[in-house]
Amino acid sequence: MKRYVLIIVERAYTELAEEKLYELRREGALCELKVIERKDGEARIDDAITHRPLGSELLIYGAVDWSLMVERKAISEGFSRELIHMCTSLVENCSVFCSQCHAINGVLEERFVCENCCQKLEVSDHYSAYHRAYLAYPIFTIEKGEERDD
Repeated sequence: MKRYVLIIVERAYTELAEEKLYELRREGALCELKVIERKDGEARIDDAITHRPLGSELLIYGAVDWSLMVERKAISEGFSRELIHMCTSLVENCSVFCSQCHAINGVLEERFVCENCCQKLEVSDHYSAYHRAYLAYPIFTIEKGEERDD
């Protein structure tokens, strides 16, 4: 059975979505891309997500608030949470969760210190729909003059 993927994209994110569309089609997936203007409203989103094959995946490219609204609509139409993937921008979404203590941090840089546990972290490109934030991994650096323990 072929994989069916619906990509809903806010116009500003079209280039990113088109790259993913090309990649998915190379892998043999059946894909459909729907560009929806923010001003077009929820009716266009409803039209785009209704009557999709069972087990369809949904990729959402857009600002966080818009993506969350599309996600809610998709769930109400019967999409499974596991098959909905939000592709938001780190610049748009400054929420990052610490992989050590699970605290949510607001950041603007790729490397930062967790406000809760003071662990040095680096932001990954893994977005958690559950946490509504990107995952940050610990950075283990060796300062000049320190020796490694291998």
